[in-house]
Amino acid sequence: MWEPSSQDFTLVLTFDPALGGARSYGPPSFSPVPLPGIAPPADLPLTTNRFTAHGTFAENPFGASNLFASATESRINQSADWDYFSHTRLISNIPPGGVVPDFTAATFPDHLVLGSPFNFDYRTTLFETRPAIRLVGDLQYRGFASLVDVSVADPIPEPATLALVGCGLLLLARSRRRLRRASPVNS
Repeated sequence: MWEPSSQDFTLVLTFDPALGGARSYGPPSFSPVPLPGIAPPADLPLTTNRFTAHGTFAENPFGASNLFASATESRINQSADWDYFSHTRLISNIPPGGVVPDFTAATFPDHLVLGSPFNFDYRTTLFETRPAIRLVGDLQYRGFASLVDVSVADPIPEPATLALVGCGLLLLARSRRRLRRASPVNS
């Protein structure tokens, strides 16, 4: 049974715009989603996975869209007794229309909100796997998120950059020390 409902809330997404691969950027992070969900069993350690991706479907079986943009944060545990899945996702399947948008770090967030009729997906699922596989609960929400502002994470300096800065500071300190020794002292 499906019942339509509506709820407004603020969802904050941050991600590192640096390329993480051929079709991905840095891992995204979402603020907590104020929607009811299925809770994992107590003391169940969860693994968090975060990824961004964009691309085109070579052969789209649905025919309605051929371009996608996705930012996903998921929490997963597959133990001996339980399987727990939770994800927060902005994903857009963009209809083909002559001009294919150019994906860049600057435009990627805009593509996340081009989907229709929805681009927001939140789901929690819990299976009991012993003594037999049994679905304990599954809640999924879909809606439309509009982009208000894009907050990108501060990029972490590369080790080589840090080493260069450190060497520069050491050379500066040495040259100052030499200048002090060489200059005459006024009395």
